[in-house]
Amino acid sequence: MSEGNSLLVGYTPAVMALCGVLAYFLLLRFVFLKPDPPSASVVPYEPPAGISPAMAAWLVERSLDRALAAALVNMAAKRFLVIEQADDDFSITKLKDASFDCLEPEEDALAFRLFDTDDCFDFEEPTRLSDPLERFEHALNNRTYFPSNFLPSLPAWIVSIAASVYVLYEGIDVSSLSGNGVSLLLLSALLICCMYAAGLGTMGGAIEKIAGRMAGRGVQQRPWNGIDAVAVICLSLTAAAVFALSSIASLSSVLILAAFLLLNAVFYQLLHAPNAEGKKLLDQALAYREFLGAVDADALARTRSSDQVPANLSAKDAYAIALHLDLGWGESFVTSIDAAIDAMRSEEYSGGRAAYQVYRDLR
Repeated sequence: MSEGNSLLVGYTPAVMALCGVLAYFLLLRFVFLKPDPPSASVVPYEPPAGISPAMAAWLVERSLDRALAAALVNMAAKRFLVIEQADDDFSITKLKDASFDCLEPEEDALAFRLFDTDDCFDFEEPTRLSDPLERFEHALNNRTYFPSNFLPSLPAWIVSIAASVYVLYEGIDVSSLSGNGVSLLLLSALLICCMYAAGLGTMGGAIEKIAGRMAGRGVQQRPWNGIDAVAVICLSLTAAAVFALSSIASLSSVLILAAFLLLNAVFYQLLHAPNAEGKKLLDQALAYREFLGAVDADALARTRSSDQVPANLSAKDAYAIALHLDLGWGESFVTSIDAAIDAMRSEEYSGGRAAYQVYRDLR
């Protein structure tokens, strides 16, 4: 009997479960990303109402470092804080008597924790950024523009886990396993569970940077960092653990297990999408980016030094950073924040918080 026939005959329930999970994920994606009827495009000459710079960055790129940079520049434009720079090092200082009333919800959540004990913050102290950044991200996701994917995805995860256990049970002759075989099975299962969760929790930034390089947008590319390496290493170890199972399990069972892992990883990313209201705001943000890019992008990208904070920062500067138009000083600021977040998360993941990050991303 051919391997293809063996795959269908010996593992029919698992193959049916795989098809069912795929159909379920496609249905979820259609529900979350149902196309709206086309509408007449209007060129916006001002930022769309209801979209702060940080929210614009979050809608367009889901980039936490870019959203944070846009929020801080917008807060500086409101004279809430001052951004200072020495070479590639940045610090921010809250102005005395600055009112929280002028801030957007996500800016308020960030500032409340960032300046609760000290009016100054240096990005060379990334550990202090952890709680403010978590509240900032929660505030962005709490604006009702992003549906929660945790509960909708849960049935697919349960079926995937059950089917994966089934194919391993059917594909491994437990009675013939030696002590080394049992150890290999347990070690592979542990690596798959831990490394797969860690890889999912860190792969977003790496995918974004790969997509930016493939798109050829002519923008300054953000450098790779330690968190990107975590994603690559963890997913590579997951693949190695799956391959190791092929020495004690049938090829069919290993291929089906790999298909479940790949399917869930792909839709883990694809289901991170705004709802109908969020998509409308996203379209408005993209339209404003087109206008701003045609009018001011050249000046923003080339006429300002990257080693000095521009004088008289305005809301337009914040939107230029959010929409990836400021390729000079703004991109340097984003890169510095990215490095600070990388340093902060490296400590978090070394402490075993990767699985929690996956759960938090899907809440």
